[in-house]
Amino acid sequence: MHFALLLGFGASAMNPYLAIETLEDLAQRASAESLNAEGATRHFIKAINKGLLKTFSKMASRRSKAIAERRSSSDRLNKDLVDAYFAGTTSRLEGIGLDVRLGKRR
Repeated sequence: MHFALLLGFGASAMNPYLAIETLEDLAQRASAESLNAEGATRHFIKAINKGLLKTFSKMASRRSKAIAERRSSSDRLNKDLVDAYFAGTTSRLEGIGLDVRLGKRR
């Protein structure tokens, strides 16, 4: 989440040196062989990538719904048309539907 927030506020690069140093320190202190600095760092980076991918996916989904909602309100499409062709999009304004021919309503 922190990386996504930084990107959202315009950061073009991040260097999580303190987090990686902390992981290395924890790995040195650990007595278990299953935790080593390289593996911990690899898992940390993988978790960051998965978290960012999930965040970006949600952003893209919300953005496409917002675009479709703006389109439906600016073009004034009726609710039935929006429900049929823009699933999951809210249409607050009524307008034209599929029954419109040559710019005239039936």
